[in-house]
Amino acid sequence: MLLANPSAPTHQQRGVSLMAPGVSINRRSYVDPMPVTTSQVAAVLAGRIPGADPQRLHRLLYYVQGHHLALRGRPAFDEPVIAGPDGPYIHGDIEPDPDAPLPGSHANVALMVAARYGGLTSADLDRLTRAEQPWQDTALNAEISHQRMRDFFAGPGAQQHAHLYPPHLVTRLREGVTAARAEHPTPTRTAGKAAGDGR
Repeated sequence: MLLANPSAPTHQQRGVSLMAPGVSINRRSYVDPMPVTTSQVAAVLAGRIPGADPQRLHRLLYYVQGHHLALRGRPAFDEPVIAGPDGPYIHGDIEPDPDAPLPGSHANVALMVAARYGGLTSADLDRLTRAEQPWQDTALNAEISHQRMRDFFAGPGAQQHAHLYPPHLVTRLREGVTAARAEHPTPTRTAGKAAGDGR
């Protein structure tokens, strides 16, 4: 199982230069937004989708990560997304934390995901995520790479204009992909250690 590199520089440690010729500024005053936790994102999702169980939140957090990578060019959170046997899950704490508000860009993507996928059941989301390339192309119980998610969610497989795709249409589109792959199955995926309950 691949985890985030603890030695990698944090957003706070990376200054972004906005210096114009002849202007002196403090580079450390201009940094990327601080990374957030899956608990913060889960709080927004749970607030919009009352009664969402952990399995549902795992799948929705995968969609937040994928769409955020496609729309913003960087991950929404640091916790790895793992290709579990029933679909993607987050290797980390997803207990909603309503006391830690999200930055605007993260909140916007989380709200978009809630609007697009919030009407789907856990079974719908399991079927949906397993029909998509990021899960299909990753070994069982391995981390789904940021590049793989970015490529998929920025491409024709998952349009960025989410408001054009209500939940029932998303399900219908993905069912077609599932049926096509059932006729032409991919090679057996490499099994790793068993995932936790609900994942």
